[in-house]
Amino acid sequence: MNADPLAQLRDIHLPQEISWWPLAPGWWILIGLLVIGAVVAFRTLYRRRKHDVSRQVLKQLLHMNQLTPNRQRLADLIQLLRRVSLYYLPRDKVAALPLITLIKQTQEVANYQLTERSIELLTEAHYQPECVIATAEWHQLLDDSQQLVKSIPRLRRHEQWSQNV
Repeated sequence: MNADPLAQLRDIHLPQEISWWPLAPGWWILIGLLVIGAVVAFRTLYRRRKHDVSRQVLKQLLHMNQLTPNRQRLADLIQLLRRVSLYYLPRDKVAALPLITLIKQTQEVANYQLTERSIELLTEAHYQPECVIATAEWHQLLDDSQQLVKSIPRLRRHEQWSQNV
């Protein structure tokens, strides 16, 4: 019985390696915060991009303020206003809408009244063969157009928009 007592011992077994799955609760919290942060950043950038359209149009209006008024400039201004309305509002409602209706609804929401001459220039003058616009009228029209551009994004949130159109 002279057996070696160490021979009776078994080898040391190492514990299993730690698996990366399932994740610890701290990792789930970190992933959740990253997803929430990504959603907030996306929404912020999306909203900022929408306001960039208004800023770009306002810059174009300032540039148009330095130009001499004529029939082509008036058509460009109307096209610019139409493009802003198509961007912010539902396309199916705005595309066939007369510009005068859009102007009236925007005035109601913004509590800002365009001058009668500005409304006449926007709705009728570009159809006339001889369109003469004084410089003071042109500047007033561009000021009124700036107010319209600032007010059109508010129409989307206004419930009257969906009822009247």
